[in-house]
Amino acid sequence: MIPRRLLVVAAFFVAVAAVVVVLERRDDPGGSVAVDPLRPSSTPTPAPSGTPRPSRQPPRTELACRAASGPFTPTSIAVDDVTTGALVLAVARDDDGAVGVPPVTAASQDRFAWDAPGVAPGSPRGDALFTAPTSTDGSALGNALLAGLETGDGLVVRGGAGERLCYDVVRREEVTAETAMPELDSGEGPPRVVILVRSGERRGPGDWSHRTLWFAEPA
Repeated sequence: MIPRRLLVVAAFFVAVAAVVVVLERRDDPGGSVAVDPLRPSSTPTPAPSGTPRPSRQPPRTELACRAASGPFTPTSIAVDDVTTGALVLAVARDDDGAVGVPPVTAASQDRFAWDAPGVAPGSPRGDALFTAPTSTDGSALGNALLAGLETGDGLVVRGGAGERLCYDVVRREEVTAETAMPELDSGEGPPRVVILVRSGERRGPGDWSHRTLWFAEPA
């Protein structure tokens, strides 16, 4: 019968030998110790030098648009921070050649008027001219434009067949009502959208002291 003390000593040496074998296999490049492929490294691997990183695409906005193939009849206009889509009426000029404005009524005070049959959006040249009514109580679309539309804002003109053109406001200007601006009627120059509303002091029915204009170029 083997003494118990000898069994304990033998077990100790067996354990030491097992530890030595494991350490040698880890140090041996040809060892068969496996690496767990599902455990990610705590240190990310840098991209190779000169490899471009993929750029993050900007999110599509509500005012994302596609180009129209040519001139089209506008049906609505969306304006940053003002309206998501005000309807457009085609309004002819009066007998004196003044640009038409939608009537200040409950049904029309929140609509644009397009100077028809003038330059249409999508035309290769000239200013597509739009107007909006201004009311003394501040409730009409023109009042909202005066309060909220600034240089750098965007707008989208839409057509009935799905046309969509984006513009950026590049200039806001106020002039007296008596100021003549023949360039707006020339039909020449780069394509733009121009919005005109009455502003300043109301001197009588339809008679305001100034006009505010926004000039917008294709985005």
